[in-house]
Amino acid sequence: MTRKPTVTQLRTMLAKADDFAGHHILWVDKKGEVHLSLVPDQATPRGWSEHYGDRIQFRYETYERKSDYVGKAVAADAAYVQHLLENLVGDWVGGRTGCLG
Repeated sequence: MTRKPTVTQLRTMLAKADDFAGHHILWVDKKGEVHLSLVPDQATPRGWSEHYGDRIQFRYETYERKSDYVGKAVAADAAYVQHLLENLVGDWVGGRTGCLG
């Protein structure tokens, strides 16, 4: 995803993620790129964050496995995706850092 993500890009990213595969973390790197990462089974969200810490500008709370925050159903929710995009852009422009709730 680019530094100026679109609703379509964010929707595609969410749709590709498998909610049953594990925990996911939505994060933005220091260049402004948006990522949605699957936390490996052998890692904890905290361990994952510590491993990638030098690359992360900010991230959102972990999307727990089977919590319906990723996948095709949530990607089809236009209001949710628009709200998420607005938060991402606002947090980037606002210079937010760390783990955001």
